[in-house]
Amino acid sequence: MNKKLRGETNPFTAGCLAFVTVILAVVVVFGVAWASFGIDVATAGIVGRGKAHIQLQSAPYRIQAYDHFHDSCASIQGLEYQLDAQFLQLKQTTDQVDRSKIQTQITGIQGLRSQAIAQYNQDAQKSYTLGQFRDSNLPFSIPNNIYTEGGTKTSCTN
Repeated sequence: MNKKLRGETNPFTAGCLAFVTVILAVVVVFGVAWASFGIDVATAGIVGRGKAHIQLQSAPYRIQAYDHFHDSCASIQGLEYQLDAQFLQLKQTTDQVDRSKIQTQITGIQGLRSQAIAQYNQDAQKSYTLGQFRDSNLPFSIPNNIYTEGGTKTSCTN
């Protein structure tokens, strides 16, 4: 009787068939993975913009951004009050060593104030992210001038 009729198969043919099946399965798996990656890359811009919009419009982000501007403005005002205190102390001090120390502190506080104003102004210009949530009662930008004794304080209202 013929081997084919008895259900017997050639071991070589069965091995080749199994090998081809495994190769095809691997190719299909890699093909699906690459197609998935390709779809992710192709839609990254749209998906990224959507996720960014969702994050920016979320309540926690909006509240944090709103508070950030109020805190920044208050920080600048606080530095100005520190400068006033230093100027007063400078007037009342006659010792040259102490005056030199106070003047150094004034210079340092002036630098901190300047940095705080620059940061506030930069954040206010970020119209896509942080800047869009600045309270309309706060100034859009704060002039970054040297604060002198008895100078005009930064106003945190318009």
